[in-house]
Amino acid sequence: MEKQSSVTRFLADRRASVAVMSALVATMLVGMAALALDVGQFYYVKRRLQTATDIAALAAAADSNRAEAAATANMTSNGFPASAMVSVERGTYTPDPALPVASRFVAGGSDPNAVRVTASNTAPLIFGAAITAATGGVPIRAQAIGVTGNVAAFSVGSRLAALDGGVLNALLGGMLGTNLSLTLLDYRALLAAKVDLFGFSDAVAAAAGVPGGSTYGALAGRNLRSSDILAGLTAATSGAGGSAGATAALRALTGALGVASSNNILFGKLVGFGPFASHTIGSGAPVAAQISVLDLLFGMAEIGSAGHLVQASVVSTIPGLLNITLALAIGEPAVGSSFVGLGTVGTSVHTAQIRILATVKLGGSGLLASVNLPLYIEVAEATGRISALTCPRGNPAADEVDLGIKPGIVDAWIGSVSMSDFTSMSSSPSPGPATLVNVAGLVTITGRAHVTLSNMSEAIVPFTPADIAAGTVKTTATTDYLTSLVSGLVSSLQLNVGVIGLGLGLPGLDQGLVSLLTTSLPAVDQLLSSTLATLGITLGDADSQVQGLRCGQGLLAN
Repeated sequence: MEKQSSVTRFLADRRASVAVMSALVATMLVGMAALALDVGQFYYVKRRLQTATDIAALAAAADSNRAEAAATANMTSNGFPASAMVSVERGTYTPDPALPVASRFVAGGSDPNAVRVTASNTAPLIFGAAITAATGGVPIRAQAIGVTGNVAAFSVGSRLAALDGGVLNALLGGMLGTNLSLTLLDYRALLAAKVDLFGFSDAVAAAAGVPGGSTYGALAGRNLRSSDILAGLTAATSGAGGSAGATAALRALTGALGVASSNNILFGKLVGFGPFASHTIGSGAPVAAQISVLDLLFGMAEIGSAGHLVQASVVSTIPGLLNITLALAIGEPAVGSSFVGLGTVGTSVHTAQIRILATVKLGGSGLLASVNLPLYIEVAEATGRISALTCPRGNPAADEVDLGIKPGIVDAWIGSVSMSDFTSMSSSPSPGPATLVNVAGLVTITGRAHVTLSNMSEAIVPFTPADIAAGTVKTTATTDYLTSLVSGLVSSLQLNVGVIGLGLGLPGLDQGLVSLLTTSLPAVDQLLSSTLATLGITLGDADSQVQGLRCGQGLLAN
């Protein structure tokens, strides 16, 4: 009975229980700390090894003739022994998302374009060795594929086709939401001025207050005020070797915009950085890419006005044409694309879908003294991609960039289109008959016509180093589609002449209207051509330009 009482008293005694529990918890905490320290050490060494392997793969790809030596030298310079290098394999890497990741690199081949580097090391155990009695640490392994990447900067749908100060002020001002009064000399200065892609982006980042240490990819993902982009352009043109005329024009443009310049623009829709998106802002230009200031300005305006209606009236100085009233609707470019692309083979850019509703007022005589010609034109997105990059070793004069260009499909109507149908990008309008002539409601002529230019296949457009240095713009499918398009519309025009609301007709009036339209075609063509060319729209055509090329750039494969 006394023994049971002693046990009961012992179990009921709470003295020193905290010390016992503390000892037990302390043991657990020490064990967890040891585990956390060893796990942290493991991941630290693993990360260091992977970084060193990435750098070794880049070095090996950039100097594939000395791949083993370049990889080993970079591995040792990053604090690992030469014995950490397990293998250096030359092979062919195919960047095709449809292929499984493990199948994209194939060792060997007659013309290797990549190097796969495999390295190993040991992460030492600190507390774990004492607890588990393990020795030698934990083996770790890292692998990276460096691709000998030739990269190019290019654009499709250049806005450099024509310069007309009045048209530019009307259209660019409408797209930016302000009234512009820049002179033709201002536009010529903007056209002639070039800025480096990365230098311009650095200036934009500074104007937008992007935190130091950010990458170009992070900059591309930011919504920036157009005023900050303009400030970056101004800073880029005002530095050494810049253009005083372009700087003055940009400052005048900024002053004219005022609060309108606060519109947000996703910077990545304007320019793309391709494999250099991970580079730190301000780290220098890995590729020399000179881009026209006017090109960037119109690209910014088109992105900012996407989904909005832009209207402008242009007074014609061409005999027989009184004026042209334009309504412009710009769709979004393809998701993930930009107006200026930078990358390797397969990189693509797209121009936006553009709709134009142009009412051309013609001056004739008699009952045809005033004729309205409503033209609805829709240009689908034009696409360009880098189809090949050729960089023969030791012969830079033979370098070449091949772009695969596919012009956008053109759909044109003479007819009546409502503004709601015009601005809805989800479906294409189907215009009804439009009133071409209305004489005090007594005599009316209505008409409707439709022409489509389609089935345009991709064309390969080559660019040599001389083309790149000269900033040459090349046009794909250089047939004069505009004249043939308008001619086709007129020839297929279905007319209905009415007198006092009745379909009685007047003999010869419809033939007279067709004759007037036919003789006016060259003037309509001239006016529409200059207006559309200001926007870089050439119907049935696609303008392309390569702004820069770098051969032998080592790139990491994802």
